[in-house]
Amino acid sequence: GGLVEFCKKQDGEYMIDFVESDPLSVILIDTMLPKNTAQMIARVRKLREALPEATDYLFDSIEALVKAVVNEKQFQLEGICEVIRVNQGILKVLGVSCEAIDKVVSIAAEYGYVAKLTGGGGGGCVMAITEDSSNQEQLLNRLQEEGFKGECITLGGKGLIVDCLVS
Repeated sequence: GGLVEFCKKQDGEYMIDFVESDPLSVILIDTMLPKNTAQMIARVRKLREALPEATDYLFDSIEALVKAVVNEKQFQLEGICEVIRVNQGILKVLGVSCEAIDKVVSIAAEYGYVAKLTGGGGGGCVMAITEDSSNQEQLLNRLQEEGFKGECITLGGKGLIVDCLVS
């Protein structure tokens, strides 16, 4: 449980901060397509070599989207659906989406969900959320019919709390 903000700093070190949030219901969808992170990194590297300023702008846009929903270490639910939709569009432009991911995103949209790839892209998993989960079972059934596996999970919330009494 719980959410963290994970950032690589200028000096190469990593920063991890805990982010307060209410629990968020998410459908995690396996595209059943093995991902190849090294291939996706190479694809983005090639794009950056060809169009460095444009590629940097896309990454700056992704950072701005994250900041739009994580404000002062408080996760803001308002607007997250739009942020996810825009983020997936940027990831597609970067070339890390694929036919299977695009199909899952499209199917999710038919049921009122917004979705984006997770991880390095090129396959793997997609996360989908909505403000109205009344179509959840229908979406899960449709995804299964199309050969994908979906599972409902909860992100955020307080996470594990250990309360110790010392006597």
